This record gives sequence, structure tokens and C-alpha cells, in this order.
Amino acid sequence: MIIKMYRISFLSLLFFTFVFLTGSLYGINLKILFAFVSALSLAFIWLSKNTPINYINLLLFVSFISLVTLAAFMGVLNGFRASSVLDEFIGVLSPLIILGLYNSNFISISAVKKTMLVGATIYSFSKVSIALLISIEVISFPDFYKFVEEAFGYQFMSMPILPEYKIIRIYAVNDLLITFSPLLLFNKDMHLSKLVKFFIYIIFCLSMFLSYSRFLILLFMIVSLLSIATLKITTKKVLIIFYSLCLCGIYLLMFGIPKMITDRFLLTNHINIQSDTIRSTQFDFMIDMISKHKIIGAGLGSHIPNFIRSDISNYVYELQWMSLIFKFGFPIFIFICLIILIYFRNNFIFCFKSVILFLSILSSGIFNPYLESTVMGACLLLLHCNYGKRKDRFPLISDTKSRVV
Repeated sequence: MIIKMYRISFLSLLFFTFVFLTGSLYGINLKILFAFVSALSLAFIWLSKNTPINYINLLLFVSFISLVTLAAFMGVLNGFRASSVLDEFIGVLSPLIILGLYNSNFISISAVKKTMLVGATIYSFSKVSIALLISIEVISFPDFYKFVEEAFGYQFMSMPILPEYKIIRIYAVNDLLITFSPLLLFNKDMHLSKLVKFFIYIIFCLSMFLSYSRFLILLFMIVSLLSIATLKITTKKVLIIFYSLCLCGIYLLMFGIPKMITDRFLLTNHINIQSDTIRSTQFDFMIDMISKHKIIGAGLGSHIPNFIRSDISNYVYELQWMSLIFKFGFPIFIFICLIILIYFRNNFIFCFKSVILFLSILSSGIFNPYLESTVMGACLLLLHCNYGKRKDRFPLISDTKSRVV
């Protein structure tokens, strides 16, 4: 009964991480609810079954939490708002909620993969459907934007992509999960027909297109190539793919979409100039902050409002890795990086693809604030599903006599 409760609560937490723009629905925080039930159930399982613990991972987790707590304490001492310090403290620890609560002794890797793929597909299909309905004026963009704000407490980024067709940008943190979802779709353990996989992949592509994020689109292409490279390609498949791409290319040229995409990557484009200017300004500010807080760090929650894009999370910077340097200080930041590297080395198969994908996931914090979210934890868990070194020892529990499949 307890194991079943743990399975349902954790898989629900994972599903809503993929589908929901936040953990809340009309003010009710479902993520916290499912995380609490998962943690309580898992703790009871540990005690009742006297399950051995993976002490290396436990030490890494405790060390990470201790360093983040120290940075939060510095933020309070430096006089930053307690709400900002607490919010960022929870944000930095959010990935551990996903990683620390999962154990394949009680939830199979297959169940996790299926839950993730279903969540990614529903999220992407919903986004594409909404964009289509807005384009054909079945629903209005202001009404949809207001609904998202009221239902999830979230303000996604948007702007016209193709004004003549009323196609708008829908960009949220969850798009990072879609970037790495081809790893699930083209996995050999995912038993779906080729037609279904092709349809889902097209939905993922359209979802990425609607995100209109240069960085995520490039990452999506890299992940797709690494994922498709594992498939067995015959001459017949090559011809089908070639002619399909030609037809798609002709269709896209007719609607001028390639020009719109290339414009998104041009440094001279006014939209890109506006976006990059914010990052450039933040870079100059952070260099100054780093020079003032090289050793101790300014602490979590530290910020200067004039250099922040978001009015809601006023401590979040686009250049998130840089912001963590001046918030933690160099000594703590280096220790945290070492903990992350040791964790990867201890839990993941060390190969070309795993290293590239791991660095790709972490690189999302270079230009965008993805690191402080359960989305980051879900991405790392997604990577673990494909490249976990010891699935039965991830992350805190060692082998047990009975394994749930």
C-alpha cells in the first residue's frame, strides 16, 4: 500500500512537472503536495524495510544543501528581503526534489519514461493546439494569457512570430523538457509504431518552434541528432526522410518561415538586439558584483532591480551561472561544481553522448534561468533513464531484495 502510494505520488509529481507551467493550479500547489506524500511514503519504506542507503550520494546531497543554506544565511545578513532569500533557496534545491525522491527499486525506469513522454506530448500538443486556435481566432490571445496567469500564476513570454498568420510565441520554462524529450521518444525501450513516433516528433518540433528560443532550438537539434543516430537507418528510410524533408521545405518556403527563423538568429534583428542588450547589461553588472563578492558572496536573494527582467522573481538573472558566482562567492561555487561533477561521475555512464547531454542540460543556465526549478531535476532524471550507471542505486537507496517492475 505504501509503495503504491509512493509510485502514484511521485509519477504524478513528474507528470505535472512536464505539463504544468508552475506547481500550482488556482492557488493549490500540487507539486508540494505530491512531493510531500512521496517523501513521507519513501521515508516509511526506508524505516519499515530497513533499506540500506547509498551514503556517497547522501553525502553529496547533504553537502550541497549545506552550502546552499550558507549562501541563504549570507543573503539574510546582507539585508536582502527574506521572501527573496527563501524563494531562491527553495528554487536552488528544487532539482533535488525530483532526484532525491526517485528510486527504481519501487518505480521502474520504464514507468518513468512513459510518464515523461506522455507529459511532454500533452504539453506540446496543448501548446500547438492553443497557438492554432489563436491563429484562426477561435480564442483570443488576451483571454488565453489571462487564463494562464489566473490558473497557474505564470506569465509566459510571448510576441508575434508570423503576424500575417497571427502565430504567437509561447515560451515557458517547461520548454527545456521538450528540448530533451527526443531521448525518450527514440529510445529503444519505447515500443511505439514508427508513424506514432513521427507524429509525436512533429509535435515536439512545432512546440520548439513556438518557443522561439534560439538556444533551445539549437539544443533540440543536437539532442535530436544524438537520439536519431541510435536508430537503424535503411536505404528505404533514407529516401522517405529525404522526400519528406523536400516536401516540408517547399511548404515552409511558400509561407516564408525559413526567413523568419534565420531572422531570429541574426544579431542585427531588433528583437534579438533587445533581448541580448538585457544580457549584456547584466553581464557588466555581474562582473562588478563578482569583483565585490569574490570570497564570501552576496548571498541568495541578492539583486538590483534595475538589472532584472522579471518583476515576479526579482532575484533571477538571465545569466544564471554568473549570478550564482557572485551570490555564492568563488569558494562555495567551486565546491558546488565539484559536487555536481562527482554526482555525475558516480551515477551516470561516462561516454561521449552522456557528457554532451549532461553539459547541454547544465548549459541552459548560461543564457536563461532554468537551474532553479524542478524542471532541471526532471531533465537530469530524463538523462538518467538513458545513461544511469546503477539504476538500483539512484539516488539514495542501495539494492533491495525485492524490485518493483
